[in-house]
Amino acid sequence: MIVVHSTRLLSNEEADNWVAFDGQIKALGRGDTWREQGFQVTEAIDARGGFLSVALTETHTHGAAGFAAEHGVQDIAKLLDHLGSKGIGRAVISLVSLTQQNLIKLIGEAAQLDHPRFLGLHLEGPYISTSRCGAHNLDAMRRPTDAELQELIAAGERKTGNVITSMTLAPEIFTSALIKTLVAAGVTICLGHTEASYSQSTELFEAGGRVLTHAFNAMPGIHHREPGPIPAAAEQQAVFLELICDGVHVDPSVAKLIDPAKVILVSDSMAAADLGDGEYELGGKKVSVVDGTARTEEGKLAGSTLNLLQAIKNYASWTGDAAAALRAVTTNPAAAYGLPPKVVAVGEPAELLLFDSELALVRQFGF
Repeated sequence: MIVVHSTRLLSNEEADNWVAFDGQIKALGRGDTWREQGFQVTEAIDARGGFLSVALTETHTHGAAGFAAEHGVQDIAKLLDHLGSKGIGRAVISLVSLTQQNLIKLIGEAAQLDHPRFLGLHLEGPYISTSRCGAHNLDAMRRPTDAELQELIAAGERKTGNVITSMTLAPEIFTSALIKTLVAAGVTICLGHTEASYSQSTELFEAGGRVLTHAFNAMPGIHHREPGPIPAAAEQQAVFLELICDGVHVDPSVAKLIDPAKVILVSDSMAAADLGDGEYELGGKKVSVVDGTARTEEGKLAGSTLNLLQAIKNYASWTGDAAAALRAVTTNPAAAYGLPPKVVAVGEPAELLLFDSELALVRQFGF
């Protein structure tokens, strides 16, 4: 039996909690009472006021460690394995804008993938604004049709629900009927890569939209007379806003404008993440990584080289709120995507992460 003591939990931020576990959480308590339980303790770990957390949830990543989702299901599986080494217990894997043929092939392959960390696919495009395309390939972008959406949904069918978990789209090119088709299929609607106005954004959120994709990027900024999608998302109680906290996509002062209770930290990482500077590809476009920043030949940001562990540290440093940083990669994404929440509680699997007081990962358990 392992006991972690003198730790903080999201359910109790005082630094005097203890948790006992082997493959499963067996008991919790406060202070030194763990010594009185009669456990056969094989290891007692002093957390020194750090946090013990459930595994992280990543909802927007295109790749890492040289693996790219668009390369096929083998790369997706290897990417999921790699993410597990970074404390991620479950992940939605993202695809950039691709042709219909390529999307159907990848979706069909992914629907057959049996991996314990795999939640499904996030289609970031191809139904996005050409004027806010970022690093997406313009040749692959198009306006949605009912026939195309039905093809994608059919390709993603599996026993546990459609493999298309989410889709980032520009509402200005969608009809209400097409939005209803996606919602009925169980797809979480994300607003992004868009020229949408405040009213268009509000209409999408009221029709079932749940997430603003990488807030502040690839969308109109906040104007005092034309507020745009960011205030529309911020004022909707059930809507969450993604933040890429690498210091490049969003300045710390801007990140702090968003209510932490509505933040989902994401990496939006591409294949260069956890590798280094060099030449890469994303969606068939050449990408150069210099000083950790990925850009296309046109100079546009091409995802990031961030990982979720660094995003947590950055956000906690910017806001001074370690608990909010951990909620933004655990409870918040679960709420946004309707996932069963993972908690530190008796009887739950002991897939746990121990962080120090600065939110550096000290140790993983159960991975």
